[in-house]
Amino acid sequence: MTEYTHTDDEIDGQTFVAQGDAYARLVELTVRPWIEARYPTNGLRGVMGSSLGGLISLYIAHLYPEVYHFAGSLSGTLGWGKFGLDNPLMRELYETAGLRDFAIYVDSGGAAPMDGCTDAGGFVIAEGSDNYCQTLAFYDALLSLGYTADVDAHYLWDENAEHNEAAWASRVDVPLGIFLGLSVP
Repeated sequence: MTEYTHTDDEIDGQTFVAQGDAYARLVELTVRPWIEARYPTNGLRGVMGSSLGGLISLYIAHLYPEVYHFAGSLSGTLGWGKFGLDNPLMRELYETAGLRDFAIYVDSGGAAPMDGCTDAGGFVIAEGSDNYCQTLAFYDALLSLGYTADVDAHYLWDENAEHNEAAWASRVDVPLGIFLGLSVP
């Protein structure tokens, strides 16, 4: 709850202090170089995770856009920052940064809320939605920044899929296929 988050938030009265910057540095300065020194690569770099792992994957690519060619988020917790506090969403970080040169994949399961995805504050967390509204808002923001659908911005809604490893395993082939289809720079 702390290492995989970019900003502080509060859930059920408990405050979680973000340590995502330290985790991102660990991945970028220690883990990635260690892997690349020991295993053959073709120069193509991607980062991907699910739930909070999807959130931190988008954050790592956000912090190091010149390094990564792909960022993937399966059911990413894209509402983080506004569950109990009023801190920046990942969408807001990407909107501020603008169009960048890496491909992004986001997805969610769950069901679309009966009354849509907006309220007076523009932020909806619907029970059982598997981050549907925030994922859709993130994807729409990418398109408004100039990303191109099915080229460098990819979105999948697995209707009614649950927020668990079995659901992610059933669709992980989609982002892996996108990543493997990218051209080596």
